[in-house]
Amino acid sequence: MGAETVAGDEAMVEVELEDEAFEGEEAEAAASKVGNGAAVAEPAAEKEVEAEEEMDDPYGAAPEDAPAAEEAAPARLEERELDEPEDKSARIARGVELCAVDATPDVLVSASGAVSSLAQGGFQHLRSGVRADTGAKAGRYLFEVKVIECGSRAESELRVGFSTAGSSLFLGDGSAENVCFSSEGAYYLADPGQGKAIEKAGACNRMTSHQVVGVLLNLSPESPNAMTVSVFLDGERAGKPQPIPAHLKGKALYPTLTFRNVTLAANFGARGLQLKALPFQCRMFSGMAKAHAESSGARASTEGKLEVVIPIGLPDRGVFDYAERFVQEHPGHVELSDRKFADWCRKSGLVTKGSPSPMHSRDRFDFNYGIPQLDGKAWRGNLQTLLQLSGRSCVLPEVRAGLLAPERKELLSKIPRSVRKVAVVVLGDPSKSFKDWVHEKIRSEYEVKKAAFEKRRDIAEAIGEELSEDELRPPEEPALGEDVCFLPVETGLSDLSEKALTGSYSHFTVPGDDEGFDEVRFEWSGRDEAEQYLQRWVTEKKATLIVDGLKPGTWFHARLKEWHKVRQDLRTSFSKYKSSGSDADVSAIKLEDVDVHNCDGDGTPIYANFKYEDWLLLSWRYELHLLVHAFMEDVADPDYKGIPEEHVAHYFRLYYGIPCDLKGKLGMDGLPAVVKLLKGPVELVELKPGYKVLQSTLPMSATADDFVRSIESYRRDRARRVEAGDESARLSFPKPSAKAAPAKAPVGKAPLAKAPVAKAPVGKAPVAKAKAPLGLAKAVTPSGPAGIKRPLVAAAESALKRPRPDAGASTPAVAKAPVTKAPVAKRKA
Repeated sequence: MGAETVAGDEAMVEVELEDEAFEGEEAEAAASKVGNGAAVAEPAAEKEVEAEEEMDDPYGAAPEDAPAAEEAAPARLEERELDEPEDKSARIARGVELCAVDATPDVLVSASGAVSSLAQGGFQHLRSGVRADTGAKAGRYLFEVKVIECGSRAESELRVGFSTAGSSLFLGDGSAENVCFSSEGAYYLADPGQGKAIEKAGACNRMTSHQVVGVLLNLSPESPNAMTVSVFLDGERAGKPQPIPAHLKGKALYPTLTFRNVTLAANFGARGLQLKALPFQCRMFSGMAKAHAESSGARASTEGKLEVVIPIGLPDRGVFDYAERFVQEHPGHVELSDRKFADWCRKSGLVTKGSPSPMHSRDRFDFNYGIPQLDGKAWRGNLQTLLQLSGRSCVLPEVRAGLLAPERKELLSKIPRSVRKVAVVVLGDPSKSFKDWVHEKIRSEYEVKKAAFEKRRDIAEAIGEELSEDELRPPEEPALGEDVCFLPVETGLSDLSEKALTGSYSHFTVPGDDEGFDEVRFEWSGRDEAEQYLQRWVTEKKATLIVDGLKPGTWFHARLKEWHKVRQDLRTSFSKYKSSGSDADVSAIKLEDVDVHNCDGDGTPIYANFKYEDWLLLSWRYELHLLVHAFMEDVADPDYKGIPEEHVAHYFRLYYGIPCDLKGKLGMDGLPAVVKLLKGPVELVELKPGYKVLQSTLPMSATADDFVRSIESYRRDRARRVEAGDESARLSFPKPSAKAAPAKAPVGKAPLAKAPVAKAPVGKAPVAKAKAPLGLAKAVTPSGPAGIKRPLVAAAESALKRPRPDAGASTPAVAKAPVTKAPVAKRKA
């Protein structure tokens, strides 16, 4: 058994060849040494490549001034193919032709065999693909292709080869279901699970425009070139027969073309036509024996109306999976979606530039290719028109648009009346047949990966290559329980972006019978069950998504304005009381119905003994209480029972305009710790496992006085516990840092006798003019009248002055405690 080892970027790949394919051929190297991740071409092929590299354009003629030696053709290869023996077996009744249904949507196929693709509107940057309607599973057959027109020289491209029915139309894209030659002279093939094509450079001569390219498929076991594919240019062999991978043995192989910016003529031998004779007699594909032929079943719709099928389901709940399965079961339909077009761009070699936007999703890809015609998605309408003109129905998996009534209406308005419009609702628990399809697809993909891993390991052992730890780790076998209903998304990309979902999910509906659909079909459950399922999902989403477009309402603005005024009054009253020198203990006064500003009839406020921590607790208690009721008032949705725990910080910033800094202000990690610290009135209520909401135990009508009394009660309780020896009751919050004092003005050094302060010019004696601002180091303990010092209440003042701007209303000016200035004696000259 001969073998050729080819190195890719990721792994060495062994391609097994049948002994019969090269029986009697002189021994050649079984493996080529490889460098820099690319296979080394055989000597003869190297000479061919070197000769052809002088030509810039694969379809251009050689330069006129090129030396004659460079134009000389390479040595003719020995031909081992024999003339076709006489065979009187039955032949296929209808000829073979390219199938417009089995092609990328931009391909245009004429009845005469000419094939082209769109070359404007961004499509000139894309590869196009088309497959014949009949494949061969045995025998030896030829088809021909001729480039009759080229577009841009730098972008022209052609690949010719074979693929299996229903597989990728992009030859050489890494799919294990195709083999091909490129116009550059390379041969592409791939192993299952490899994901990247093996490129054998110099496998054949480069192709030029107006040459007849003959592609020979040899599946005859008795032939010396069995299980190979060969290419001929103008009837001359252009390279050695190339092996067809063993995993394709027994499968029908269909002639396939992948091209860009060229117009082609394809000939399968209709009416016995062969454009260029080969050195041996060979049948064309249209002369195939019935026993060797297999039809793809892809046909344009000739009976009944074309239809557009719109699957309607929830994000990440199988809409795209359903579309994939539907197209698989209905080959006459093609999926038209952003994700499919993005895959088309990727297989055309396009690469996105920069990071995707927040709206990037499988439903709405961010086409950031730097090509305005593609990025702007002007292609969508053109493709839908082309599909209809070619007799193809399509599937439009529009996740967001399918769930919104206005967007469904707009979607239907773009579909011609002659086209049948079908809504397929996929809501609820998927059917057993759908789950079985999902499980089988996951299982088969695992088996392919497992086989590729084992082959990679065996090759490494055979050649003595040491694999990395990651390469030695086998693929993990998937768990396929009843809860596995949908295909995994390897990219991790969601069907809808969070931004798109947040702004629309509350308006999702099931399509009605009066919306313009010819049929509304419920696939997994009935209408009632589907609507209930949707409603439950929407309710659950409210626990995880913020309310889009929510704004603080008038009730909140009015209450916040009242709170600012109360806070100002408290600050003024507290400062006035402390500045009087009074220091009464109000712990024994009953709190029920007491006047918070005059609890003993002598003007003593109930908050006379408040410290920094008490004022801070008062603010947090009241403002969280106000936030909860304002949210419930503004959202006006009975499904909300409070603010979801994960969203409290978001709504706090939305309503108060500042961050919800629990750690910086209270020294607490997380909302549960803060709720425990505050001891009311807000609490976290668990509505279901893992889902808690913030609620207030006090009604909307609770007054600020109620909060002041509750804070005094809390203060007394802590004081009793500390007195009893419970140090855990002592609170210690981070205090705001004092602002840096402004620098002092430089003081003149001149003697007072020569420069009296009162009369000196400003420039020479700035001392009298430069007064130290409040807050400097010497003003830590301000003086009262007659030089009597009073206690400083800066900590309490700081807590009361914590900035809480009014959302939409101007914050009242903060009253400051009066500062008594001691008279300053003037210097005498």
